[in-house]
Amino acid sequence: MSLPPGITTRVLEDREGNVWVSTRSGLERVRAPALRKLPLEREAMEFAMAPAGDRGAWIGSSRGTVVRAMPEGLETLKSDPLFRGGIDALYVDPAGSLWVAASDSIWQWMPDRRWRRSTRGTASSTGNGYVYSSIETMTQDTHGAMWVSVLRVGVFRVVGDQWTLWGGRTDMPTHNVTALFTDPRGRIWFGYGDGLVTVLDGDRLATVIPAPAPASTATASASASASASASATASASAGASASASASASATSASAAAGPDLGEVSVFEQQGEALWIGSEKGLWRLHESGRVQAIEGAQGPFTGVTGVVPAADGDLWLSAVDGVARLGADELAQTLAHPGRRLRHEWLNHLDGMPGVLDGAIGNHGRLWFATVDGVVWIDPAKRPRNTVAPTVLVKSMLADGQAYPVSADTPTALPMRTRDLKITFTAASLTMPERVHFRYRLIEADRTDKADKADKSDDTDGAWQDIGTHREVYFKDLAPGRYRFQVTAANNDEVWSDAGAGVDLVIPPAFVQTPWFFASCAAAALGGLWWLYLLRLHSVNDRLRLRMEARMVERERIARELHDTFLQAVQGLMLRFHSAMERIPPHEPARELMEHALDSADEVIAVGRDTVLNLREPADLPNDLAADLQLIGDRWSQETGVAFSVEVQGEPRPLDPLAQQECQRLATEAMSNAFRHAEAGTVRLIVGYAARSFTVDVGDDGRGFDTAVRHPGRWGLIGMRERAARLRARLEVRSAAGGTSVRLRVPARVAYRRTRGGWWRRLAGVLRAPR
Repeated sequence: MSLPPGITTRVLEDREGNVWVSTRSGLERVRAPALRKLPLEREAMEFAMAPAGDRGAWIGSSRGTVVRAMPEGLETLKSDPLFRGGIDALYVDPAGSLWVAASDSIWQWMPDRRWRRSTRGTASSTGNGYVYSSIETMTQDTHGAMWVSVLRVGVFRVVGDQWTLWGGRTDMPTHNVTALFTDPRGRIWFGYGDGLVTVLDGDRLATVIPAPAPASTATASASASASASASATASASAGASASASASASATSASAAAGPDLGEVSVFEQQGEALWIGSEKGLWRLHESGRVQAIEGAQGPFTGVTGVVPAADGDLWLSAVDGVARLGADELAQTLAHPGRRLRHEWLNHLDGMPGVLDGAIGNHGRLWFATVDGVVWIDPAKRPRNTVAPTVLVKSMLADGQAYPVSADTPTALPMRTRDLKITFTAASLTMPERVHFRYRLIEADRTDKADKADKSDDTDGAWQDIGTHREVYFKDLAPGRYRFQVTAANNDEVWSDAGAGVDLVIPPAFVQTPWFFASCAAAALGGLWWLYLLRLHSVNDRLRLRMEARMVERERIARELHDTFLQAVQGLMLRFHSAMERIPPHEPARELMEHALDSADEVIAVGRDTVLNLREPADLPNDLAADLQLIGDRWSQETGVAFSVEVQGEPRPLDPLAQQECQRLATEAMSNAFRHAEAGTVRLIVGYAARSFTVDVGDDGRGFDTAVRHPGRWGLIGMRERAARLRARLEVRSAAGGTSVRLRVPARVAYRRTRGGWWRRLAGVLRAPR
């Protein structure tokens, strides 16, 4: 860290560790970058790296220079003219030897500090006649042989000067291999340009992740690809040997498509699992064989070229967007909950990254990253951190285009029916304001105390919304009420402000949003339902009345027919019999018989006249049903010697004439059965007037009968049930050894005569009348 050129007038260090320098040309900020760039040759555009000793790195450039970077400084190895064509790849074997893949040779740096040519080719072909091209990557197997991937040619197993294409195997996929890796168990992993991943364990080759299905066959095999793309299951697990079901020669790509990795760039072992970096993201191959995609808060990590596990459990990536640090705790939660997006930290040009990343290595705590413009390094344990939380401020509030004052002490009153609300805010952080990111929440006033107890940095409960670096939020169609808007911010090193900032706001309800309006609507709805109910009752009553009037018209017709035909004919017949009787001498026995027959005929005619009278319109009948039934009961009591009592319950009300007639005949039938057949000592009659029904109850203390048995020639009980059905009434017949009870319950709308005066008087009568 050096001061800017020019005359310095004043120097100030702020609380975040930034040094501000005042010069004649202006105000300059000086701070140590997180990433330190090595002073390499400027003409080089591409760099290859490999670990070197304790915390060091081997660096090879496109200019053909090999440099060993150590904490103490740089050491350039004597290289010209060996690598005049540039260096393609570096590899350090388990013994610590450095292997260099140059444009025309592969060289090994020996412990005696000299180069030994391991194999050699010419500009046009190798010793076996293969066209030579740049080397993508290389690794070493447990037998000391080098596996080298040559661009557009294939993978060679190199022993001495012998190059064997595909290791002499005929079962290996023959397209471009872009990544090679030897794990601690000696297995060699192959990553291909189309996303295929295979593993060679001894002599067995198995497909771990099949390549995705081509677009032309994706539709035809939709069901197979859909099931495989969600989670590819490896034929060989990351911590076990290749699948036992694989043949000795191995398998090629599975028929079922795997996840779309894109071009595979790097493998890295961590414990029993394997990390895979590729063109389209970061992937974890679990020990069980399950492949899990790891995504950041903004989506997949694209263009991953390096994966470095740190000693503290963190994971460092080199990707298109920069260097990403994935915290150990975040990784653990994401691995335990597939599909969860983890929070991470980015390092890019703001931190001293000189260009697009092209690889990464780690060596005893120090991390090295290669770019197209140089090599940078970082020591995570010693990198400067900003421990000062940003100060958050709510700047403005705009409701439906109108600005309103913002105060932390006084609630902001917004207009009724506020449709669009915009709140802007900011945070002061001098170190790196571009990295300040925010979370907010809008909660109702009665939930504020409960929400305050929650962790402000935890958005798993859905209360806090992470909006990244945006400094404004929008709300639409908020309901009336009291709200509290809260916002908090984190600096470039994920240090969150505990206090944050907040503002209260109030949206009053319009009339149609008040509880009174909803109560009025509910009352109106209930009133409408009650009116419909009354209308329905009125309609049912009218239909029932029309049916009863139709029956009455038919009864009147029958009464006229009986009076005009049957009774007149019987009367004429009796006159003829009377004339015949007058001709019989008074002392003849036949005359006495004839007189008794004529007396009986007179009684029959009287009964017929009563029947005809009963069939006529009962409008002129007295309206006291209890009195009528008492006259009948008293007469039968005198004839049979059975005691009879009448009780009236409730306040008597006028009965509908048709309903009264049906009730009287049903009760008369029940009383007749009680007096004549029950062998009772007492018959009682109870007439009840209630608000919702009219009841007639006839009971006795006789011997009872079986209500389920029908006696031949007796139709009384059947007739009573028919009458009750016509009244839409409920008839209850209970009989036992101690007596019989016949109870008729008629709905009020059928039994009582309709009154005038409106529904409110009828409702008042319902409320006043006993139940």
